[in-house]
Amino acid sequence: MLTKITLKNFKVHQDLTISFGSGLQTIRGEVEAGKSSLIQGIAYGLFGSAVLDETLAETVTWGFPDSSLRVELEFMHAGQPFSLYRAKAGAELTGAGVRASGQAEVTKFVEGLFGCTAAIAKQVLLASQGNLRGALDKGPGEAVELIEDLGDIGLLDTIIGKIQEKLPCGSTATLEAMIAQDALAEPPAQVDLSALQAALAGKTQPLTELKKTLAELEAEVAKFDVAGAHQVLGEARAAGGRLARATKAQLDGEQAVAASREELVRLEALPIVDVADLMTQRAAASDAARQRRVKTQMEGLLKDDTATWEGSVEDLVRASNEADETIKRLKADGQKEAVLVASLSAQRITETACGLCGKDLSNVPEVVAKNSALAERIATSTQRQQDIKLELHGCAADRTELDRIRVAHRDRLDLAQREPDLVQYGVSKEVPGPLRWIGPATIAEVSTNFDSLIKQANDQAQRLDAARSKLDRLCVQLQGLDTEHGLAVSALNALDVDKANATLARATEAQAAVSETFLAVRASEKDVLQASQVLRDAEAAHEAQVRVYQAAQQRLEGLRTNLAAMQLHNQVIKRVREARPVVANKVWALVLATVSQYFSQIRGTPSVVTRGEKGFAVDGKSAKSLSGSTKDSLGLAIRLALAKTFLPSLGFLILDEPAAACSDSRESAMLGLLSACDFDQILMVTHSDLADAYSSSIIQL
Repeated sequence: MLTKITLKNFKVHQDLTISFGSGLQTIRGEVEAGKSSLIQGIAYGLFGSAVLDETLAETVTWGFPDSSLRVELEFMHAGQPFSLYRAKAGAELTGAGVRASGQAEVTKFVEGLFGCTAAIAKQVLLASQGNLRGALDKGPGEAVELIEDLGDIGLLDTIIGKIQEKLPCGSTATLEAMIAQDALAEPPAQVDLSALQAALAGKTQPLTELKKTLAELEAEVAKFDVAGAHQVLGEARAAGGRLARATKAQLDGEQAVAASREELVRLEALPIVDVADLMTQRAAASDAARQRRVKTQMEGLLKDDTATWEGSVEDLVRASNEADETIKRLKADGQKEAVLVASLSAQRITETACGLCGKDLSNVPEVVAKNSALAERIATSTQRQQDIKLELHGCAADRTELDRIRVAHRDRLDLAQREPDLVQYGVSKEVPGPLRWIGPATIAEVSTNFDSLIKQANDQAQRLDAARSKLDRLCVQLQGLDTEHGLAVSALNALDVDKANATLARATEAQAAVSETFLAVRASEKDVLQASQVLRDAEAAHEAQVRVYQAAQQRLEGLRTNLAAMQLHNQVIKRVREARPVVANKVWALVLATVSQYFSQIRGTPSVVTRGEKGFAVDGKSAKSLSGSTKDSLGLAIRLALAKTFLPSLGFLILDEPAAACSDSRESAMLGLLSACDFDQILMVTHSDLADAYSSSIIQL
């Protein structure tokens, strides 16, 4: 039984907390108030995102990240309290001395607690009434598959499938042929490798001598300071590049200084504008614009044709509050009359014959008198409802007019308080009071763009300052460039380039001798490698023949083991297939008997529900021919039967508009059945007033 839920940024609910009690909990609210969203929040909290029809990004309240969505639940099961929370970042459940953390772990724990998977819960515990009715319309496949899943009839097919998937089974002819073939294999003969081993030894000695000569030549090359010579030449190239860059930078710096001086002379010759005078003129123009704006707002308020209130503002507020109280009282009276009509209608005797003896009740004086008295009381209460509606309509119209007068008073008062030097709001015996202009009679018109003129003057001053700073900076840079040019010339003259070139020439000759000897070593290594490969190939060929023979013997033993296993598994599959129809018939007999009992109570007449080739049948006729409300009733009966038969540990049920298309009498019968089904708790979303009389509590969203 659910006891409490908190939704954070779940669809239309930014922050909603609701406590639940036992028995029938009726959930009501206006269209798009979030009734179905509340049901989806319960489903997500218990079983995770797998039961949602949308992603979390589509489920979260618009304008918020999906990481902010969160559902918290508290519930009782088998007398033990549990609490859980679930969000995108994770989930956790605690209670009865256990703790489960993680999305999959919490879902798995809840499934074990209630005895059903998330998929089954979505179809039986959490589905809207239209879902099971849809299964009736789509044919036998939908509802039959659900019932057989709940009855674990498919477990037998699963066992057969697992045997066929994981264990050897099927025809044994191929195995028997393979066993006969492998039984013919013989062991391989021995091989002489001495000649190949001698050829490999004859090519190894020349390779050793060549490697010794190569090491001596490499030691001679190492004596030359090749790195130092390359470093000198690299520094010389770098110094030459440095000198070239310094020369170019020196020339560019001189040209930049000359251009900067010319620009400074040009800017200093331009006329200077008085910025302070322009800012004074702009302030005067801004105040004139404010006066025109306020006067336009005042004229708009004076054109409003709202009626006036004869009296003070306090009287107006008092009258508005009294109208609110009257409207509230009328709504409460109307609700009481609606409940009375529903209660009286439920007391009427609608059966045409006695359920025990079969006697005709249509002309029994006591029945006729009771029904007539109830009909008169229902008509009187219905008339009172109409009178209340008319009075409520008049009060609402008066309340709207009072609101318009208060808005007009507020707008005039706000303008006078915001602009006291231009507008005066007088006090009178009427609301709203008079509004009078006390500003200047004539407002000057100014078209000059002072902001543009001020910006131009400021830009001119900034350009002049920037030109002076730039010239100073370029002069300093030019001094640094002259210094860099001198340093580059000195660095290039200090390097001995000729000595470095001579060292590299001698090292190149020695490296050529090393390369020639290295090629000879590689050729000798290739000969040794080929001889070694021939020897390994001969050894590998013999070892492969041995492994093939050994593998054939091992495979022969495995094939014989597999043949015995296949024969055993084939026998098991045959026995399981023979048991399936017997189990299925027993499950269907139990389900159909329970469905027939519940459907008869809702329908008000004995009915027999059976299963045919084309789906469910009622009294021998296809369920597809039933009316919409009758299909809804059959869908609810199936749902109750599945929950009570296959989910006995589940103490609550969630219904979303179960009687949307039913008449009052059928809805009353349906509500009576729900009250007698012995669920600890039923959460029901409905717009009907009939449910109030059966509800333990009413939750208004």
